[in-house]
Amino acid sequence: MPLAKDVALKVPAVRRLKEDRDALQAEVRQLRSEAEDLRRQLRIERDDKEYSYVFIVTYGRTGSTLLQGLLNSIPGYLIRGENDGALEWMHESYRRMEKRIGTKQGSQPVNPWFGLDNYSPDEAAASVRRHLQQVFIKPEPDTRVTGFKEIRWWRRDLVETLEFTRQVFPGARFVLNTRNPEDVVRSKWWAKYDRDEALAKVADYDGRLERAHRELGDLTYPLHYDDYVADPGVFEGLFQWLGESFDREQVDRVMATRHSVG
Repeated sequence: MPLAKDVALKVPAVRRLKEDRDALQAEVRQLRSEAEDLRRQLRIERDDKEYSYVFIVTYGRTGSTLLQGLLNSIPGYLIRGENDGALEWMHESYRRMEKRIGTKQGSQPVNPWFGLDNYSPDEAAASVRRHLQQVFIKPEPDTRVTGFKEIRWWRRDLVETLEFTRQVFPGARFVLNTRNPEDVVRSKWWAKYDRDEALAKVADYDGRLERAHRELGDLTYPLHYDDYVADPGVFEGLFQWLGESFDREQVDRVMATRHSVG
């Protein structure tokens, strides 16, 4: 019976190994859960951190990527690229809910709008900010000024959209960028339109940018691609508006780097 005896001796050992394995697996799950809680808390702390915000507002093929590179050359700046107008879509949802507040009562479970009473525009704006920062902007440890450049601001009234942007990102300011229309529409990006239609769209966009500058004043800073390409010293006014030191050598290095313009 030595074989049976050996098996009998091994069973408790195998059982102990399984118990140890299960205990280790439980410990790993607990550690992973704690790590995720810590990551979540760090994200919350990062997203609740106070930043300054700058956004580039323009249309396709105006040199906006060059501006993006210029702003990112300033220490502490993190200006991300386009996100296909995500903020405008969120603005549409926010605008619809604002219309419903006070017109629909949802305090009782039998009501089709049950829960609407709890909707807070301020909380909604803060949620949009956290979402965009978590998904698109992702500030880095040394970030102090952040935002993004976007060429798709045209689904709604531009001034209304920029005012909503300031609700989401308190203190936000806007660099408004234009370019010679004839050069803009020669780009392949505009090839889906015939020339006259493309020029009309550019004229419409320029008009909206001019109105935004009139109505929002010092919250905006207008720039024209042809001006700063001819003389990068034009950027000195932008840096003063931003409250940053103007480093002409650094600006020249950025201007000498190829960016996505055409």
